[in-house]
Amino acid sequence: MSLQRRLPTPAEPTRFLYLGRLTPEKNVDLLIRAIGEIESRQGDMDPASLGAAELWIAGDGPERARLERLVAQAGLQERVRFLGMQSRIRPLFEHCQALVMASDYEGLPMAVLEAGASAMPVIAPPVGGLPAVLDDGCGYLVESPSLAEAMLRVMRDPVASQQVGARLRARVESRFSMRHCLDRHIELYQAVLR
Repeated sequence: MSLQRRLPTPAEPTRFLYLGRLTPEKNVDLLIRAIGEIESRQGDMDPASLGAAELWIAGDGPERARLERLVAQAGLQERVRFLGMQSRIRPLFEHCQALVMASDYEGLPMAVLEAGASAMPVIAPPVGGLPAVLDDGCGYLVESPSLAEAMLRVMRDPVASQQVGARLRARVESRFSMRHCLDRHIELYQAVLR
């Protein structure tokens, strides 16, 4: 995949991707509410200055029916798409501008590393292993109340967002690539054998 991500055309919405299980601790409802907040702010802004936002939800789980009701109640059916389980995520990375998360807790999600490998910026809470990957300008670490604002930052300045994604890609390649992991394992084995 190219280091340079494709920017949305003025006619296209900025697409945010959630990739994971639909369970209570993932707080996908907060992502839906953030899209609603962005939608409500659209009336306060010059329509030409900021396009629409969409949330693509790839995954399934026990919260899906409740989340679908929340989308319907908020009137966001045109802005939130439920994609179900996806075996091919590369096309999602190619069509979306940022990965978003709002989890109460995480370890180090593969979705973040996969997004980083494709130079996609990530908006996520500062929990678990996420700060170690996304700090120093390699992502957008935000608490839940600031989700919509971080998403608006991506929408307002897609070029800066691409730079964040490029820094994340460099970090993922330097710390989490197969070559890096193999080198660390070899060092460990050599230390044990000494």
